[in-house]
Amino acid sequence: GGRVCYHNWQGDADYGRMGHAEVVSVAPQDIDAAERLASFYFTSVCPGGRRQDLQDRGAEYRPLVGVPGGIKGKIGQEFAAAAQKNGVVAVEGAGDDDDQVGGKVYIMDTANFPFHQAEIYHQFHDDMVERYGGVYNARRQALVTAGVIKQTGCPGD
Repeated sequence: GGRVCYHNWQGDADYGRMGHAEVVSVAPQDIDAAERLASFYFTSVCPGGRRQDLQDRGAEYRPLVGVPGGIKGKIGQEFAAAAQKNGVVAVEGAGDDDDQVGGKVYIMDTANFPFHQAEIYHQFHDDMVERYGGVYNARRQALVTAGVIKQTGCPGD
């Protein structure tokens, strides 16, 4: 794939212009872990299909989940079932989908829509409103040192 960058003054590989959205990469190891993750997503991260950070608007911030096989895969089906249980409509993401105010989540197939790591400064930082604390923030440097998080070549990285 190529670079995918956060908004920058050069307009270089801007993720919003490219139809990408902000996500977190997680890899549940089995269906039980996927069930727990789906439950956590719809009760804590995006309850009712609504993001907690309502100041962020636009397709870059649409609620979505990327899993192998998308909505038709085993993990995608778990997310769709958890969505329904929580009053949220799960639909297959097609890329560059619209932002949703609430009640809908896109489930993307990671084979067609792979994860792209954001710039290092965007890793494990506090939200605009919420503060997560030093232990959370320190994970950035630990993962850089371990080689898990790498330079992207984007402006500001």
